[in-house]
Amino acid sequence: MTRRAGLLLAGLLGVALALSVLVNTLAPPPIPPIPLPAATGEGSGGRGTPAGGFSSGLGGFPPLGGLPWPLGRGARGVGDGRGGGLFGLAGTTLGGVTGHLASLVTLLLAGLGVLYALPARVGRIAAALGGRWPQRVRLGTVGLAAGLLMLAFGTLSLLTIAGPAIAVTIIALSYLGGLIGLTAISLPLGRWIMRRGGLAEQPPAVDLLAGLLGLFLISLLPVLGGVIFALVALVGLGATIQTRAGSAQPWSLALPELDY
Repeated sequence: MTRRAGLLLAGLLGVALALSVLVNTLAPPPIPPIPLPAATGEGSGGRGTPAGGFSSGLGGFPPLGGLPWPLGRGARGVGDGRGGGLFGLAGTTLGGVTGHLASLVTLLLAGLGVLYALPARVGRIAAALGGRWPQRVRLGTVGLAAGLLMLAFGTLSLLTIAGPAIAVTIIALSYLGGLIGLTAISLPLGRWIMRRGGLAEQPPAVDLLAGLLGLFLISLLPVLGGVIFALVALVGLGATIQTRAGSAQPWSLALPELDY
């Protein structure tokens, strides 16, 4: 990796962090739990909720919204959620930035792990994404159909004894297929980013990091970013399925010779 490539990656990371802070700063504050009046009377045994307090969950503990992030949906991070967080940022902002940073680190490490564990397979899946837009639309349709089928099968399996185990397996395979697909998509995307930055051809790991950072930046866009990221994930899942997870052998119903 050249020095210019490292500077470009650092710039993408800085933009991602700045955009994460901006998005979480402009996001509306979470809705606090609704306070209930104090319970009085002999039926409560004198142990009602104090006046102005929040309705409790179990055994007098605060409701889920009052738990600190990431266990609840209330104030997150450092601070009380009312603007007194670290460096003058609200606790909700810090919590959101922390969550985005954790997601980014996880995505980068997982993508690198998939690339180094399955380099040949990831390369074949990335090659399948190099067609025209109708080809990519078809791959997205395959990914969507596969997702719907897995959802239907997982729902039906819950009616059986082995339902929970089958549902967990389907969820794990879906996430793994989506991760492999995102890793494959990030390779050509990262190469395009590097070329737009005026850089020569870089190692696959550098292209992967640039592509993953680009996808992360897209995912931070309000509403539209989530839709685009989901579509990209479906296209990657479709390419993973079409290539049999990057296998050199195409799909076939013919079975090898069996000894039984």
